[in-house]
Amino acid sequence: MPDRTPNAAPHARTGRPTVTAGKRLGAHILEVASKNFLQHGYEGANMDEIATDAQVTKRTLYRRYGSKIGLFGAVIDHERTCFIEALVVQTEGTSVRERISVAAQNILDGFLTPKVIDFDRLKAEIERLVPDYSDNALQIVTSHWVDIIRETLLADPETAKYDNDEIEDIASLLLDTLVLAPRMRIRMLKVLDNTPAAKSAHIDQALDLLAAGIPSLRR
Repeated sequence: MPDRTPNAAPHARTGRPTVTAGKRLGAHILEVASKNFLQHGYEGANMDEIATDAQVTKRTLYRRYGSKIGLFGAVIDHERTCFIEALVVQTEGTSVRERISVAAQNILDGFLTPKVIDFDRLKAEIERLVPDYSDNALQIVTSHWVDIIRETLLADPETAKYDNDEIEDIASLLLDTLVLAPRMRIRMLKVLDNTPAAKSAHIDQALDLLAAGIPSLRR
């Protein structure tokens, strides 16, 4: 059965998709597969159904991704890229502290969206079903945000006394304290309300504590 998706426009000479059309087709397949995995879970997802919904042959799926776990890994990479691009981390403010506070709140809100939570559940299912499965999606995302915090810190002359490794460590500490810790308190421990007021209060209190050793964070 030939691929029926309009995204797979053939090249005039070879009958094969152009590079641009091929990329559009790939994005289309991954979006369809993402919805399928989220709806049915990894175990319940079906390659035949994904192929039908994406209007491609199952052979196309296996040629592109090799296996169901390969398709899932490609979905994770695609969603990670889209998530980073969609989450505009605003760093406006009159001080380094204010810019970091706003960035932390935006990142924390992004981590708590329903889609990200659903993917967390999917990854937990994968880890149960495929013990040797691993990906570095979280490390890539957190590294991206550590870089944003690091660049914000460097805007303050006070930071000049630190070397690059120290600044990197401070940025990582800020991400852990202002984003990852409250995310766990909201999602896992259920001891912090998922409200703007509660999240803002946590970030302010954490910044007050950290400001004792990091002058850039003082009010």
